[in-house]
This record gives sequence, structure tokens and C-alpha cells, in this order.
Amino acid sequence: MPPVTAFADAARSVVEQLMQADDDTGELWTRIVWLLENSPPLLAAHFQHALSIEDRLARKLAEREGVDPDTVLRPFLAVGAVGTALRAAHHRWAALP
Repeated sequence: MPPVTAFADAARSVVEQLMQADDDTGELWTRIVWLLENSPPLLAAHFQHALSIEDRLARKLAEREGVDPDTVLRPFLAVGAVGTALRAAHHRWAALP
């Protein structure tokens, strides 16, 4: 399985588990997203943390693909695309009634 597909499948699995949880996990996540979106200092800290995680994931992906992360952008683009998709999904999910 290509690394990008594996990463996307893992992210999709986490989101599906959150949405299907029988407890208050989904509602809690929605409240957290709302709080982040309505508090600029928290949102900035969250984005800084997310970018740090994306950088580490991209470097691991580059290592797995056997490419130099300092010269090849593909791992960073792949991780960034998945991260953007997750942020868009979280934003839309938080807006649901």
C-alpha cells in the first residue's frame, strides 16, 4: 500500500471512530473545534502544534519512501493535503446542527 494511501486510511479511520462513538466523544470533539475556532490564541497554538506534527509525519514518510526530506516536497505535500482535508472536515462537522 502506498504511504499516502495508508496515511489517508488511518486518518479516515480515526474520524469514522469519532463519528460512530456511542459516548459523548463526537459532541466533545465538536465543542473543542468550536472553542478553537472562537479563540484566536488557542487556534494559533493549535495550528502551530498541527504544523509540527505534519512536519514530523512528512519526514517519516520521506524516510519510508527513501527520499531526502530537505530536497523532495512530495511527502510534505501529501501530509499537507491530508491535514487540510481533515481541517475542512472538522470545520464542516463542527458547523452541523
